[in-house]
Amino acid sequence: MLSHNSLPFMVSGEGEQSDDACFVFLWKCCWMSEEQAVMELPCKTNAERYRKLFLYFFTWIILSITYQTMNVPYIIDESVTMANAALLSGNNWSDYIRSTGNYYYRYGQAFVNLPFMYIVDPYLRYKLMLIMNAAVIAASPVMAYSLCRRQVQDPVLAMLISLASVLLPGVGMYSSFERADYLLITLAWLTIFAFINAYESRNNPKRQAAFSILTAAACCYAYASHTRGVVFIVAVVLTVLLIRLARKERAVHYGVFFFALVVLLLADWQISAWFRSRLWSSGERRASLDTSSLVDLNLIFTTDGIKILIRMLVGWTAVFLGGTMGFGLLGGALAVEDTIKLMRRKGADPKNEALSLLAVLLLLGCFAMGIAFLFVQAPRNNWAEHFFVYERYIIAAFGPLMMVSLSRLTAPHHKICPRLLAAVMIMIPLLILSFSYLMRPELGGSARNYLGLLSFSMFTNQQPKYSFFWLNKGSILLVLFTGILLLLTAIKRGRKYPRTTVGVVLAISLIFFGLSFVTHRVKEDAFQRKTSEQSARQIHQIAETLQEAPIVTLDPSVDSLARTYQFLLKDHPVSLQQPSDWKDTLVICHPSAIISIQETNRIYFFADEKYDETSRDMVVLVHGEAMRDKVQAAGYALTTEKP
Repeated sequence: MLSHNSLPFMVSGEGEQSDDACFVFLWKCCWMSEEQAVMELPCKTNAERYRKLFLYFFTWIILSITYQTMNVPYIIDESVTMANAALLSGNNWSDYIRSTGNYYYRYGQAFVNLPFMYIVDPYLRYKLMLIMNAAVIAASPVMAYSLCRRQVQDPVLAMLISLASVLLPGVGMYSSFERADYLLITLAWLTIFAFINAYESRNNPKRQAAFSILTAAACCYAYASHTRGVVFIVAVVLTVLLIRLARKERAVHYGVFFFALVVLLLADWQISAWFRSRLWSSGERRASLDTSSLVDLNLIFTTDGIKILIRMLVGWTAVFLGGTMGFGLLGGALAVEDTIKLMRRKGADPKNEALSLLAVLLLLGCFAMGIAFLFVQAPRNNWAEHFFVYERYIIAAFGPLMMVSLSRLTAPHHKICPRLLAAVMIMIPLLILSFSYLMRPELGGSARNYLGLLSFSMFTNQQPKYSFFWLNKGSILLVLFTGILLLLTAIKRGRKYPRTTVGVVLAISLIFFGLSFVTHRVKEDAFQRKTSEQSARQIHQIAETLQEAPIVTLDPSVDSLARTYQFLLKDHPVSLQQPSDWKDTLVICHPSAIISIQETNRIYFFADEKYDETSRDMVVLVHGEAMRDKVQAAGYALTTEKP
């Protein structure tokens, strides 16, 4: 039997088993008797298991309670990603997708959402979906803790660092939408976790093969969930090649990893084609890099293109700085330093240096992928400020670099290079000042795409909108805030009081997340539900009486509610159309649009309904003789004059 010292996993801090004890135990049970496996297991496994369970349920409960205030989706991405799950459940939303712009999103999230599509009550359906989002995100601090324990011997400190690295304001905000962001955030952690374990197990082929398969699966599922998930695949492959070239070491089991990667990508190609043919069968697909023209990237070689690129780089980096409270920037600098050590074979711990390399490549890949996609659209959409400040596309890479920063700052025997720290401290005000100057024309509209920064607008009267006033006051606040936090750690507060330091960072993150959530998500959700609920309920009643799901057409006056209506009316063919294109259909419109509709269309009103033009609630009309006859035959009284 193997000795304790020959076990292929690390033991750190208080003699407790670190990250993958449970996996190793199960793996050993496959190759030796249960009695032998139990004898190999360290004696203090339970303590680590309880800590991981606490991290999981703490995160899940905090996010779930918060998300339970939500009722309906209101961003186009949500309804389009859910269209994949709706298709699997027997409802084709292709009419809605094509009528609202033919936006294209990949299918990975459909398998998570599918069970909820069978729930009739839409509000319960959405709440349960968001609880699932929280359940997925809750796995992230568990993996972060496992990785953190390689450097941090204090288990409580490691728990605080893992929570502070995951519960960032932007992570909490973007995970409250029914989009693929929560999957990419968690899969970033899973990719790093599986890869580091594969690299760590290079002397144990069977175990390395298992983690190599998990690494390939995490990368491919990220790509299946969103086009920008291809960054995960590229980052891992580059890391594998660089480690091989620099250290002559096998980071993954080559045969198993690349075979799994090819098989999964071939399967993805077939599955993706199936979804595309049914939901995006006609028209030009939008909102996907693989549907963009690379010829448009030639703009980068022009003067205007260079200006756009500089503004995007400054804006996105400023979002990265603010979204991680400055620690992400320091973590990125430390990760680059680790990467140089790894390449020069001068580092003391190649596994942690490999983690830094993979984290940096993920961030750079997210930057490159996002900017490449939005860069070509910026000249045609000068009003779209989120092109220049788009936290969503890089949020998945925030956490690992946050962990690198906090674990080094609180390490009692690790000294950060003074020149590196000084460079970061100088970069912060320069970056924010550049951000304030370059972004003045753009930051005047919706703040939904840089939600991690919303909290800073709490200190102004421009909320949740941004303005030049915010740039003056908020930028100064952001410089001072990030600078003070980093300065406290620079003067050894972090090493002297590590738990307190990280605890303060975690508390600030949670407070900022709460403020952003209340000021943005809760208010908007309440408005969407109130204005659409009555008309959606009326459609359901009519459908139940007719014993069929009639076609529903949305007037342009309810454009902002289109995604909400398709979700509420999941069993109906729903589309957004101009009145000239209406046929036999039930129409949802705003009461104020009735006069203009009557000028070109013969419509029928429900005699017992009120059509108050001053009301915010939407109303239902009948259009077409065939639909009129069906509704009247079902017992509804209709009139051509507005009641």
